[in-house]
Amino acid sequence: SELVGQYNCGEEEQDQHISIPVDDREYIAELGYLKANNDWLSLARSLPVRVPACPPEVPQSNIAATAARVITGAAAATTTFFSPRSQAPETSQIILVPRDCRSAYAYWEVPTADRAALGGQQLLLRLYEVITLDGEGLTVQTVGEYDCAAREQDKHVSIPIDDRDYVAELGYLTANNDWLSLARSLPVRVPPCPPNK
Repeated sequence: SELVGQYNCGEEEQDQHISIPVDDREYIAELGYLKANNDWLSLARSLPVRVPACPPEVPQSNIAATAARVITGAAAATTTFFSPRSQAPETSQIILVPRDCRSAYAYWEVPTADRAALGGQQLLLRLYEVITLDGEGLTVQTVGEYDCAAREQDKHVSIPIDDRDYVAELGYLTANNDWLSLARSLPVRVPPCPPNK
């Protein structure tokens, strides 16, 4: 492996936005301490993840990976991409990243135009369990719902049952209880819990 980036982390931080220099390659994230003598003390290393190739219209300099999240004893990373945070996305986007077998992390970006166009009453994050996933589409059932403040961009969610596929959806609930969807994540697999958990 070759080091392509290093980021300082606060003791209380649990996530970091990182840039991907070249698409269509595999990457690993590692968390650790750099000692006074410059020796590296590793705490946890993620599994390798494949960064997909960018579409031809996306400039190479605009690639950014989000939500590489380190958890105790392991690490999880996403291969869903947003534009750099300095550039507002054109459409609403959300990702869901498993932290462990009982929790996950949702991160989203919503353009002001999308918020204004829908004009919903209450911003909510819904967690769905995927019931079927095939060529015909996706069937889901709601297993969690979270109130979100207008300026929030992420949320920790509880996973009710491990070793299943889940989807996160961000949207507005109107005064007459209609659901106005802003964005839905791709399905992600939550890993099975160890036997003692």
